[in-house]
Amino acid sequence: MADVPLPRPGLDAGRGRGEPSTPEEPDTPAESPTPEPAARDKWEPLPDDATASVGSHGPANAPEWGTRDGRREPGAVATPAEGSAAAGPINPETAGAKIAGAVPEPVFDLLRRLWAAGHAAYIVGGSLRDVLLDRPATDWDLATDARPDEILAIFPDATYENQFGTVGVRRRNGVHEITTFRSEHEYADFRRPHRIEFGDWIEDDLARRDFTINALAWGGEPGPDATSREIRLVDPHGGLADLAARRIRAVGNPLDRFGEDALRMIRAIRLAAVLEFEIEPLTLAAIRERADLVGYLS
Repeated sequence: MADVPLPRPGLDAGRGRGEPSTPEEPDTPAESPTPEPAARDKWEPLPDDATASVGSHGPANAPEWGTRDGRREPGAVATPAEGSAAAGPINPETAGAKIAGAVPEPVFDLLRRLWAAGHAAYIVGGSLRDVLLDRPATDWDLATDARPDEILAIFPDATYENQFGTVGVRRRNGVHEITTFRSEHEYADFRRPHRIEFGDWIEDDLARRDFTINALAWGGEPGPDATSREIRLVDPHGGLADLAARRIRAVGNPLDRFGEDALRMIRAIRLAAVLEFEIEPLTLAAIRERADLVGYLS
């Protein structure tokens, strides 16, 4: 991403407040080498009594659309639905340790600097999914409660050229996107939100995502001491269970998700083909019902 003067996004920088805006998606910046980051803190696995946020969404116990089911007890195992093409159960603590071992040094440095500055910070999205599927992970993106101006203060060489709250930070392995926790509202064109609102909780940020297997987060709350910080895998929508079952499931009500952004239907089909997953019945039925919205995509 080229260095350009910082635009003023159409959002209030205050916590949890946003003004209506018409966001534009950021361009993907070009990669270039940067200096090596500081040495990585040692990551310690969580103790047996640590909290892991995990849900379960098997067909036999699928929750009502638009609701979240209860959290599992510490050490609980996300299991696939009976009769599904499953890769086996996924233990959240084992999954967290696997992710910790895969995080690149420059990415961990970003987390550490956000934590030290007093902010929650998590790795989110497809990189976690791919690590747990033993696939190459390339897009190591972060989410934080820091507002864009606060992110820029921590990373002065970063760039902010959009109204989604996404800041690009260049490291030797490429440019990483750090996005403020947010909720999205008023999808008037079946593609992009017309209004976003910054938030303070990772769970609220994960609720806006497309599919459960993409609604995972790994990280923690602020603090300078990595050995005492609770580094956790957050999974409020049953993504681990769906990974184990090799299943594509929309977050919440699939009719709502596809009505917000019609491109999600194409993503579902592409993900199912690339990962060799099945699309669960309610999500597939919603794709069929909302298929006409694809005509709004340009």
